Amino acid sequence: MEGRFARQVSFVCVAGLLLLPACTQSPPPTPPSSTSPTTTPTATTSPTSGGAPSTTTATATATDEQLAIKAVERFYDELNKAVVSLSTKEFRTTYKPGCEPCDQAANKIDSTAAAGRRFEGGRVYVGAIKVVDRATTIQMFTLEARVSSVPMTVRDSAGHIVESDQGATADKFIRVFKFRERWIISGLGDL
Repeated sequence: MEGRFARQVSFVCVAGLLLLPACTQSPPPTPPSSTSPTTTPTATTSPTSGGAPSTTTATATATDEQLAIKAVERFYDELNKAVVSLSTKEFRTTYKPGCEPCDQAANKIDSTAAAGRRFEGGRVYVGAIKVVDRATTIQMFTLEARVSSVPMTVRDSAGHIVESDQGATADKFIRVFKFRERWIISGLGDL
């Protein structure tokens, strides 16, 4: 499954660059009813595709699952902040360097800032987060989540629209692991 993380579909549209790798022509999503860009789901466990519950290591606990879910929420919160501030410093701390779609999103934000452009709209919402698999030898979880972005535009320094996207909703798998006592994203992609 590692190869699946490394070979993400290239980002084509701006919202796609903001973590919706496969841009779709679906109608704009309806954001969650809460005022926060993320929801606070409860940690859940799911059986593996074979029907038997996944095994956990002695150190993987319900608290670890909750922390992994919080890492996903933080990732998307920091992404939203980076889009507004055009600074990716904090966003880059939420994922493992080398996470290709993560790096592409951060690089897109950096290049937009360097070109004197700005984003309008494009907020990303994440919900229905659940743990679906656990590694048995290291502290790594695979989670599923529903990710939605609202329509966005990119404007140049004169205020002209240079890019736009209608927004989209997609189900994602997200790999999260514990690195130096912190849970961070190591990969993600479409389900």
